[in-house]
Amino acid sequence: LRGEDHLTNTPRQVLILQALGLPVPAYGHLPLLLGADGQPLSKRYGAASLRDLRKDGYLAAALRNYLARLGHHYSATGFLDSRALAQGFALNQISRAPSHFDMAQLQHWQHEAVQSLDEAAGWNWLAPLLRGKVPMGLEMPFVAAVRANILLPGDALDWAERCFGVPALADDAVEAIIGVSPEFWSVAQATLQASGGEYRSWTKALQQASGHRGKALFMPLRAALTGLTHGPELAALLPLIGEERALARLHAAAQRPSTPIETTP
Repeated sequence: LRGEDHLTNTPRQVLILQALGLPVPAYGHLPLLLGADGQPLSKRYGAASLRDLRKDGYLAAALRNYLARLGHHYSATGFLDSRALAQGFALNQISRAPSHFDMAQLQHWQHEAVQSLDEAAGWNWLAPLLRGKVPMGLEMPFVAAVRANILLPGDALDWAERCFGVPALADDAVEAIIGVSPEFWSVAQATLQASGGEYRSWTKALQQASGHRGKALFMPLRAALTGLTHGPELAALLPLIGEERALARLHAAAQRPSTPIETTP
């Protein structure tokens, strides 16, 4: 099996093999793999090397799931292990039309591969970059908390900094913080201390004491604690951040001048 660009070589090679008295194999020619602009991928154009993909943190299982489906149809559409990929492969399922390499599709299978890892395997994948960034004993809870929100180890490094370091505030996070009154942050600190850092008890008490609920409650908290307005569940992040760091971040939020949110009469 080889690329269809070798199709014109085949008659000559068959003649050479016959002249040498050697067996002639059954040749199959596969459609070429094209880039997004329709040009064939090559070492000089558009092709990422395995070394580069490995360095970036792409998992081998993600690459196998993607490459196996490039120009080949599987009846199973979900993530498959190596055995299932091999068992489901059939020559009559190979497309005659060229396939296009799509980085978004590779990222889809990377996401699926990351979700397939257990916490120990996930930490082994992340450890070369995160060792020393995540406190000892919190490696497995950290992986469990952020796994659904990362594609590559660099994403996890950012969440390690947001949990255990000093998170940078995104612009929309600043807006979420200054959109509530300083009194909200005072109540948030008091109820956090009273709850002993237990997320459910804290947010329930804060809701009752402040009158904030839903997005008006959780968005400012997420912004203050992580510096972002999106990400993993706060319930999983708060034990990693810890009560002391959380109080310091809530205190810092209270120091920012507030801008009341305008409401339509």
